Amino acid sequence: MATVFDLNLLDFFVPLLVLIFVFVIFYAIFEKIKLFGEEKGTHALIAIIFALLFILVKPLRELITNLTPWLVILFFLIFIILMAVMMLGFKESDITKYLMDNPSITTTVIVIVIIIFLLGLKTVFPESIGFPSGENGEFGDIRRIIFNPKILGFFLVFIIAYFIMRAVGYSSKK
Repeated sequence: MATVFDLNLLDFFVPLLVLIFVFVIFYAIFEKIKLFGEEKGTHALIAIIFALLFILVKPLRELITNLTPWLVILFFLIFIILMAVMMLGFKESDITKYLMDNPSITTTVIVIVIIIFLLGLKTVFPESIGFPSGENGEFGDIRRIIFNPKILGFFLVFIIAYFIMRAVGYSSKK
């Protein structure tokens, strides 16, 4: 029976939407960091290759379809907070200056995105990243998840990389 809320038609468009989403994200990243030089065509070609890879590999497509709603909600909430702050009379330059002076806000957003990414990985690849697979679904396995050697190793590498980047960044300033 057809209803107003029948969204099964969207299943046919998921690969196209994943293609567009991944292409835009990778193209923006390549344009920002200039990893492959200044050529926009090269950036577009590599971004479309990544996008096609994400379409052809089903677990990657599922990962994007699991992550996208949560990331949209997060950035929508950030947008609403920024609009509310601007309605109180703060200007865009004031907000930018505050964010530059307080990097903890940016760090918090990055940590939230990493948590969303890890939860998406848990949904798509439950056994391959070391998450316990139990049917009970309770929070009793949280300790095993947090203290898993793979997760602890990830955080150790992340912390080492943070201190290396920080030391390299501060060494150029005099």
